[in-house]
Amino acid sequence: MKLSRLFREPEQADILLDIKNSIQTLSEQVGALQQKLARIETMEHGGRATYVGNGRVLSKATFQDFSLSYLVPGNDRLIAPHLITHGEHEPEIAEFFISHVTKADHCVDIGANFGFFTALMGRLATEGRTIGVEPDPETFALMRDNIYINFLEGRAEAICGAISNQDGSLTLHRRDTRPGNTSIIVEPLEKLERMGEAPSVEFSVPSYRIDSLLERMSGRIDHMKIDVEGAEPLAFAGISETLKANPNIQIVMEWAPGQIRSAGFDVPEFTRELQKLNLYPTGIAQHGATWSLGYDYLLGTPYMSGVLLTLQ
Repeated sequence: MKLSRLFREPEQADILLDIKNSIQTLSEQVGALQQKLARIETMEHGGRATYVGNGRVLSKATFQDFSLSYLVPGNDRLIAPHLITHGEHEPEIAEFFISHVTKADHCVDIGANFGFFTALMGRLATEGRTIGVEPDPETFALMRDNIYINFLEGRAEAICGAISNQDGSLTLHRRDTRPGNTSIIVEPLEKLERMGEAPSVEFSVPSYRIDSLLERMSGRIDHMKIDVEGAEPLAFAGISETLKANPNIQIVMEWAPGQIRSAGFDVPEFTRELQKLNLYPTGIAQHGATWSLGYDYLLGTPYMSGVLLTLQ
């Protein structure tokens, strides 16, 4: 019996070693397949676009477990190319909202463009309320239609107007092939010619204070995105009542000090005004995570697509 065991034990060890090696090989193969699937999934997200006439392209953006359809201008050279090619736009900010917006939240998208974040917020806040504010009439029409093609009517609304420090009207300058850069700034003709653009077109649009939106939102705003191409100081000059009524509000603001200066504002003074409102900045990282920063850091930073402002 002892002799037979001596012959069997090495045999069992060899079998176990073979099994271990097989498991290791299988694990490596599964890992390689996962990488290939991830690449296929990434490629699948982009490239889903169809020209539908009237200068419009129907594109697709895929998020964690759902997708949205977007009509975008066919001649846009700012946002549409990346959205069509990769199926995404400002992914860190999108992931932040996906991680933080709950179904009952009230959201406001200021400087909404064609409604990328308006539709995303509306999709997330299924029992809440979302408003997108966009001043350019042509771009506003895209946002309005994007609300409907994603079946968000009833909980999302499009407003054609500009956010400012007073209710009235505001003069803006439309960028022909970059409507997302439409702003109060008058860009030099030399710059526009260098970028292959026609001269910007001046137009006036109704203006509203952020506080004027409170009634539409039943006094509640949980999340806000502000991207107004240098006019941020005007927007925050009309937000005090909103902040008092919503101490837990989360505001994601584009940080572009060059645009703020071009719009005629002093950047350090603007940060001091934000501090007077008790708003303090936090950085937005991948997967919706945040990281600490201060106004000194912002003043030394040329651009951030999104900075989170919260009350302290």
